[in-house]
Amino acid sequence: MTEELSIEVSTASVQYAVVHLAGFINLDTSEMLYEAMQDIFNANASRSLIFKVDEVEFVSSAGVGVFMSLYEQLEEEGGKVIFVGLSDSFRRVLDLLGFLSYFEDCQTIETAETICAN
Repeated sequence: MTEELSIEVSTASVQYAVVHLAGFINLDTSEMLYEAMQDIFNANASRSLIFKVDEVEFVSSAGVGVFMSLYEQLEEEGGKVIFVGLSDSFRRVLDLLGFLSYFEDCQTIETAETICAN
C-alpha cells in the first residue's frame, strides 16, 4: 500500500479555492500539501480554502498542523478553512487535538462556497 496524497484544485479565485484531497496526509505528505497551498496563495491570493476530504484515508497530527498553519494564515485576512466530507476518523483526530472548533464543516461544496461569499 502506497501512502500518497493527491491534491487537485478545481476552483481558484480571490474569494476561495476548492481543493480535492485524496489519500494520506501524514509526515511524508504534509510538506507537499503546505507548499501546494502556498502556491495557491501566491497565484490567486485566495481568502478561504475549501477542502473536499471525503477521499482522505488517513490524517496524522502533522497533517492537522498544516491545516492549523493555514487557518492562522487565512484568519488574519478574515478567511476560513472549510472541510467538506469529513469522515468520522478525520473529525475525531481534529476533536482529540482540540482543533475541530477552528474549522467549518459542510456537507456540500455549494454550502461551503456560500459561506465564503458572505
